[in-house]
Amino acid sequence: MSKHLPTTLAACAALCMTAVACANEAPEVEATFGETEGVPGGDTDGGTEGDTDSPEDYCVQGDGSLDPAISNPVRYQCNGNGGGVLRWEQCGSSDPISLSCGINDQSNVNVVFPPGQDGDPTLNAQICCQPDLFSVVDGDNIADQACIDDCARSACSEAIQMIQDQLDGLATGVGCNQGCVDRSRAGLETWRDFLSENYGDCLNAARFPGLEMTLPNADIDLQVGAVYNGFLDLDCTVAADAVETQISCAENFNPEEEPPESGAWRCDISGLTTLESSASPPQTSSSLVRGTVTYSRGECPGGGSSCWFQVDELALSSLPASTFLGELRSGSFELAYPMFGSYDTATDDGTSAEKMMGLDVSMEAKPSASPDYADYDFRLKNTQSADIEVGTGFIEFDDVVFEWATGHKIILDATSTGCVKL
Repeated sequence: MSKHLPTTLAACAALCMTAVACANEAPEVEATFGETEGVPGGDTDGGTEGDTDSPEDYCVQGDGSLDPAISNPVRYQCNGNGGGVLRWEQCGSSDPISLSCGINDQSNVNVVFPPGQDGDPTLNAQICCQPDLFSVVDGDNIADQACIDDCARSACSEAIQMIQDQLDGLATGVGCNQGCVDRSRAGLETWRDFLSENYGDCLNAARFPGLEMTLPNADIDLQVGAVYNGFLDLDCTVAADAVETQISCAENFNPEEEPPESGAWRCDISGLTTLESSASPPQTSSSLVRGTVTYSRGECPGGGSSCWFQVDELALSSLPASTFLGELRSGSFELAYPMFGSYDTATDDGTSAEKMMGLDVSMEAKPSASPDYADYDFRLKNTQSADIEVGTGFIEFDDVVFEWATGHKIILDATSTGCVKL
């Protein structure tokens, strides 16, 4: 089984980027199990119609919890298979002048249990359950469902790892510049984080046939390097009874996946927004802004000095100001979608590609030619590569340029004034 998406993705710096967000949550599905006749804690009088049991009563759960009534649990080897496909569309081109989008592609997620002689032992399904499970349960429903649960954890964790492997391998190359890499990273990190944060929905999609996860698109222009319209389709099946290994155990074979951790900070931030006209010489007006920012410094592919950063939240409020366009009574700037970029660990100097930083702007203003104040709402995206210093508990936005309606520019300069590690 390959843990990598097709080589065109890595070669182009990772295939495609994103258009609009569309994420379907997996529906809540409640599985039912057999009658409880003869089951400890169940109906010992022969069972009552509608009585149910679940693996929670007899097996270690994905989070490591175990019913206190279960003593000296043992490990069982499950028999079956699971997995599926991660499908997506892409934008790519070997010729920087041309652009081809909408290409369908996919990568397989395979879990076979027990694994073959050459199989990866981590891609397996085993359960840690009450001894003599089959002798106390009417049928094998409980064991089967416990095996499917472990298979689902293995499949979902493998899908997340596949995406992480691609992130670790991103690099610029022929036909794929830094902007291409940044768009690929934005799409892939959006998918990885979505699966980690919605891990329970992924498990349901693998447990119950017919459920498919729709992966959200990053809010990035459709250009070379973009991955979008992702779907994850996973299923797990049991082919035969689980076999007791007579090995004592106290934890699950496949633990639940934890969201990725990295150094993250929440900071107060202040600075200036400067409005610049398209006239020659240009007119300028500035307004003080202050607010908060949340950002993280991520992994360094290949162990080098070039690493990735992400800004998750930015909220700025503007103080009243007089400008050459009129009077500003109040204004706010909020990050429209997560922002990605790279930085050098030796200097903390970072950059983010054009259109990677989106701001939703709201303001109450009175144009010079108008007697009344009015509300204005619009979105801006940086129209030049942005310079950002990304330190350990320090971040600075340096002359980030946003083109505005009639050729005017809004330029952001802001520096953190105090950060707390998350």
